[in-house]
Amino acid sequence: MTLNSEITMIRAFFYWCVEFKGLRENSAANIKPRKVIEKPPTVYTDMEIERMLHVADSTEQAILLTFLYTGIREQELCYLTWDDIDLKKKVLRISAKPEEGFTPKAWEERLIEMSDRLVEAIKTQPATSRWVFPTVRGKRHAHIYKIVERVAK
Repeated sequence: MTLNSEITMIRAFFYWCVEFKGLRENSAANIKPRKVIEKPPTVYTDMEIERMLHVADSTEQAILLTFLYTGIREQELCYLTWDDIDLKKKVLRISAKPEEGFTPKAWEERLIEMSDRLVEAIKTQPATSRWVFPTVRGKRHAHIYKIVERVAK
């Protein structure tokens, strides 16, 4: 849907250029909108979440609890760094990382309070990388929901 919105804006911009700036034709006029396939979100019951936490290792538990207690988006979690975490104040910060090409949706930088349970879970994570939840090679995850789906199965 975001892509379709951007295509619409580009097409409108080129129409404006044709009308007011002397552009000969709208080169975006024939771009077709992409088909949107909406899959309903997976919603887990409280019992399913508890079972997931029971079978998860400490990193998976910390990931699950972060999603559960903060409501942050997948990419916000992928780009979470240790500089964004203040364990003493029990807050995490969602912030842009321009050098990485990341901005929160609608530039919504914010602080989120952490529960004691989440703070304890994050404390178990080794700070061996810039990222709070790195890959085994210390890189940033691209899609952390795959971990959630694996634990759910």
